[in-house]
Amino acid sequence: MTKISNEYGQWLSEFNWSHIVTIRLHYKLTELQSYNLGQRIINCSKNISRLFYSVEKDRQDNMNHMHLIIESMNPKLTRKQLANDAGFGNYVNAVSYFQKADSKRAVSNYCSKYVGKPEVYHDYLEAKK
Repeated sequence: MTKISNEYGQWLSEFNWSHIVTIRLHYKLTELQSYNLGQRIINCSKNISRLFYSVEKDRQDNMNHMHLIIESMNPKLTRKQLANDAGFGNYVNAVSYFQKADSKRAVSNYCSKYVGKPEVYHDYLEAKK
């Protein structure tokens, strides 16, 4: 982790993150596609008040994946609901990991671990009130 990723992790741990998510698609996400996907999730979900995402390169190939931490007002939010909000329809497997956050600090540090490195896209989004 770099100094900037540590500072991001510390700042992010101040929020009440409820879930950690990994999204893997069958194509490589660009910076714009990542942003649009984050916007679609935050704008289409009535359950999510904020999210942070980072997109990092896969180790074994030229693909990438998106980590998200979300703050949901619905403690019963499901992987299927999130996939639907993201516009994946029946392709629920695109949400390859979905779990409640046990530790705000741990999920914040994990999702920001490569912030500041090349080819890592990230953003923090809040729902419009």
